[in-house]
Amino acid sequence: MRRITGKFIENTSIDINEDVINAFEFIAAPDSVIEMISSSLIGKPALAPIVKELEDRFADAPGFPLNHEGPQKNAKNRRNVGWMVRFVMREYGYTPVDNSERTRIGTDAGSRYFGNAAVYHKTNAIPNNEILSQAFVAYRELTTKDIFIKKDDPSYVYMRDDVKNLNDRRNALDLSTSFICTFLHHVGFNNLISIADLDLMFNGVKVPCIELYESINNLVALFEMFATRKERGYHEIYGPYTDKAKRAFYALDISPEEVMEIYVFFTKWDAIIADFYNLDGEDAEDTLIPLDAPTMVIKTSTDTYWFSGMTCGYAGTGCRGAQDILEYLGVIVRDKYPVNKEIQLNRVLHYYRDNGEWKYEGSESKLDLYSSFKWHNERLFERNGNKVLVQTIEVEHNEPEYGWFHASDYFLDGIKSIEFIRREDAIKRGMVIDVLNKKYVIQIVVRDNAGKEIWMNYPFERIPAEERTNLGKYLESFGVDPDKREKSRSIIERLFSPKKDIFGLYLLNKG
Repeated sequence: MRRITGKFIENTSIDINEDVINAFEFIAAPDSVIEMISSSLIGKPALAPIVKELEDRFADAPGFPLNHEGPQKNAKNRRNVGWMVRFVMREYGYTPVDNSERTRIGTDAGSRYFGNAAVYHKTNAIPNNEILSQAFVAYRELTTKDIFIKKDDPSYVYMRDDVKNLNDRRNALDLSTSFICTFLHHVGFNNLISIADLDLMFNGVKVPCIELYESINNLVALFEMFATRKERGYHEIYGPYTDKAKRAFYALDISPEEVMEIYVFFTKWDAIIADFYNLDGEDAEDTLIPLDAPTMVIKTSTDTYWFSGMTCGYAGTGCRGAQDILEYLGVIVRDKYPVNKEIQLNRVLHYYRDNGEWKYEGSESKLDLYSSFKWHNERLFERNGNKVLVQTIEVEHNEPEYGWFHASDYFLDGIKSIEFIRREDAIKRGMVIDVLNKKYVIQIVVRDNAGKEIWMNYPFERIPAEERTNLGKYLESFGVDPDKREKSRSIIERLFSPKKDIFGLYLLNKG
């Protein structure tokens, strides 16, 4: 729980429950605050830019419903949202403009349940919290006792696991604990944390509060963004067939002494999974952009070279071409086989220098791991800067096998949310995929914390609720109970309003 949330709980007369806390945490999240401040700066209601997502998350929340279906149409809860916004904005130095509470939110906000909200302006030059940039927030009220959380904190387990991933990411970027500590001292954590504290945290001995975690995570993400932009600048892919790719390689005159890493892939799919790809189309908002990728990547100390037509995973021409290049660079010595054994047997290869010696790691293709549910390379896309895996299957009346739902779990780094979409809404949102001249309507979207998504074409309209056995098992594996909303409603509510359906956004409990 954020410190600002605890402060709100201590100072509010609103009845507190889990949904109220989650709604406030959403409004108080730095990304939400940035949007509310930006809206205020142009004279629009602070609530406007976040209201649609707020409704998507909490319209039917049992403990804090925002829809129009409950007693008094839940007007009290919507008024409480206004108080939450006021509390958060005050912490950042903003108060409502006089007599602005009845300002129309505007149809472009996409709200179904809110009509009016207040416009804010800055009235405190040194507030308790301050947005330093779109990535970093200064928390001036944090104390040493707030920095690390205890084992009885509900977020302890998943925060500890998140730090393990965070540590791997910062190590990949060579961000030292001393550098991170210096950064933290510049963004409001001075005298609150030491290099020794960070070492204990990254080693799993201490677990950070969410404010500390977010500050470090945003720093790492900033460096990842620059690293990704450098990689994602368009790369020429030499090829497309083996002989032409080999000629291009020799023409480049790459010095063997400068080569640091080499990746070889059986399919472009695995190269895309490893973040080696180009957009194969015009980048447009809310559009699935096809991707193109190499099958061999050579990294030197200063450059990266991409090739197509040199592969691994069998003993054909592409593998022989890869072997020729690897031998020329001094990475391998030919063994007794026509194509070296490790090149034949592995669908993904990573060669790297270790203390001056070449070593390798080999693995299967992600497609091979889920061979019962194969799909094609062109069904990996990028959309709004994030990768999307489209997972379709032919379904008549029987629902897909249970394994199909989990077939692409490897694609996501943890799972943040699952969204079920009505067919008509999916069509309006352009979530219709053409595969081999057949159209599939996407009705399930699974997202991770990094923004990656899996799209599935589960046809709710053809499978009665009582026959969605495998879907139910899939949701149960994440602790999601779509009937929870119905079970939590009072008898009166059930009598006067229809049963809730499954559609909507479900945030997963990471604990």
